[in-house]
Amino acid sequence: MLLGVTNRGNGLAWVRSDAADTSFITWKGDHGPYHVHVYEDGTLIVKWDLETDTPMRGEATRKILRLMQELRDEGQL
Repeated sequence: MLLGVTNRGNGLAWVRSDAADTSFITWKGDHGPYHVHVYEDGTLIVKWDLETDTPMRGEATRKILRLMQELRDEGQL
């Protein structure tokens, strides 16, 4: 379950607080394909293509994949 949603300018940031803060950030006017930037403790872990469900840069851990699925299930991604 997500603990916070923040709107900043044209971006949307979803933040889940746990042992390592994990942030999922998308920008409304960003280039295609539709994707999300995933950070842990401020470090980019993966840039994930949501259209093809594949990484554009970096690698997604099982935890990140699970959290992305939770966001999809909640209609946030």
